[in-house]
Amino acid sequence: MKEIFCLITIFMAVIFSGGCKKNASTGAAVPDLASADITWAKKTNFKLDFKDENSQIEQMKMMDKELVQIILDNVENGKLQAWDYTTGEPLSQEKIQNIYHKKDTVVITDPVSFEETRKAIENDLDRDKVNKLRIKQEWYWDNKAMQLQSRLLGAAPLLEVYGPDDNYRGDLPLYMVYFGGNGPNKK
Repeated sequence: MKEIFCLITIFMAVIFSGGCKKNASTGAAVPDLASADITWAKKTNFKLDFKDENSQIEQMKMMDKELVQIILDNVENGKLQAWDYTTGEPLSQEKIQNIYHKKDTVVITDPVSFEETRKAIENDLDRDKVNKLRIKQEWYWDNKAMQLQSRLLGAAPLLEVYGPDDNYRGDLPLYMVYFGGNGPNKK
């Protein structure tokens, strides 16, 4: 159920009443959680898996691309700021390109002479293995409007990681993106 609420908040603007202020960068209404009208508030951090048939995520609008791919494209093209998932520092375009096109060096051994040579390779991000999002969201009760409301703070695309035996090991957050003028240190 929380996944459906999250999708709705991603694609629809929430109309806030009472206890709101304007976001300086977007002009959108932002709840002032210190307001007397807001009597309860919690931050959530959960995973959305768009490929899980049992997740009860309902596609409300069909698009050429999945939401995860739209985020990946906009970050790679520099249209959306990405932040380091762990430190909260903004990522440079060079670091972002290293996520999408990781450069590495491999050692190749000649089978006849056993001579070792080094070769530079580029491993492109396997976008098919990025099909989940880690969502950060605020939920709050607005006593004046008598409504439970939510605000999407940000999302982290998650890369499925597999071991050498091809067993699923877990999900690796690539970076964090924030919406509506939010950032890692903003309330």
